[in-house]
Amino acid sequence: MLKKNILISVLIVGLSFPSMVFSFNLLLDDNGNNLLMASFLPLTNPISKTSDYTILPGDMYSTYYVSGTTIITLPLAVNKRQLRIVNTGTGLVTITRSGGDTIQGSASIILRYTNDSVVLESDGITTWYQF
Repeated sequence: MLKKNILISVLIVGLSFPSMVFSFNLLLDDNGNNLLMASFLPLTNPISKTSDYTILPGDMYSTYYVSGTTIITLPLAVNKRQLRIVNTGTGLVTITRSGGDTIQGSASIILRYTNDSVVLESDGITTWYQF
């Protein structure tokens, strides 16, 4: 059973290389064991959305800045991919699955507050994992 989940994101701004977000989760289980999960996410081609949007498999964006009460639908998880979604407004940003995929066992997740963000990575099959 998961006791504590701490997400730390560090923005690395590059002059001669693309900017990156380095994210890692520090997970503590019931036995106090530490589990560390890490990912790098290039900040290439960020885009802003102010209305409902379905992320397409061919979209070349990795970061979505979303404002307003909005629904973002993920593409099918069949291709390995990382996405970062940031709530830049005051409304609820609901992130939903496509088809029978799951987001770590759920049909959707919600970013409730300004600056809430999530990094999602697909497993290439049917699941999006939240970092």
